[in-house]
Amino acid sequence: MLEDNEWIELLDYLLRRLTEIGAVDIVDEIRIAVSTRVIEETDDTQESGVPLSYYREVGTKETRLPTPKEAVKKAVEVIQTRLDMLPSIGDHTVKMLKRESSDIVWRSEDRGYLFLSNIQEFSASDLIVPQNDRQVITDMLKRLIILIQES
Repeated sequence: MLEDNEWIELLDYLLRRLTEIGAVDIVDEIRIAVSTRVIEETDDTQESGVPLSYYREVGTKETRLPTPKEAVKKAVEVIQTRLDMLPSIGDHTVKMLKRESSDIVWRSEDRGYLFLSNIQEFSASDLIVPQNDRQVITDMLKRLIILIQES
């Protein structure tokens, strides 16, 4: 089992390598994902100082930052979305519209809502990955997520 500092080193290495290959938009998405607070039910009703009788009205949820291990898992899930789910959307769109992937172009009127990159438009061919490659990627990422959960 890895220690917290080793999980942090792993995440730093992953972010550094993605930056080196020019995947800055993925790095940004990972940074957002790993900084998103985790919402949990809390069992300790005395910790907050609120009388137990008010908990029905106030609730018993608390938030916290993800652990280093959870942060690595979230990073892998972001990569999984980019390498597995987005190509599936591209394939499905090509099949449904019965067009070549290069004929399909997504455009954004508001750059703030782009999910793929900072360019204002991109083709479906930018998303599509050959089925064999996608299966290999999917299997590897699923195994990685299972390894993280089990460690």
